[in-house]
Amino acid sequence: MLAGSVRVSRRKLVVVGLLILVAVVFILQGGRHIGTSNSSANTQCQIQVGTNTLNVRSAPEPNATVLEQLHGGAITTATSTVQNGFRQLAVSRWVDNQFVKPVAGSC
Repeated sequence: MLAGSVRVSRRKLVVVGLLILVAVVFILQGGRHIGTSNSSANTQCQIQVGTNTLNVRSAPEPNATVLEQLHGGAITTATSTVQNGFRQLAVSRWVDNQFVKPVAGSC
């Protein structure tokens, strides 16, 4: 054995490896606790369209690109996130919140 070399047990290597793995997963999860959501943005609910047609937009802005239209009475999945008067359906999918209502208090 070389002078000054350090002998590390397998158990210590496994523990250090697991700690590194947990740190990497934590970083990849954006700092969220594993198994939990980081905000209400991930809370899914059902909404119903309360107008004849409703534009689904690419951003929570009145002039954002229209991606599609939902028809009156349609029920769709959304998040509980409301920003600038728009409810988020999914990533880059928003509708004017004044024209939708939660189904059975799901939001």
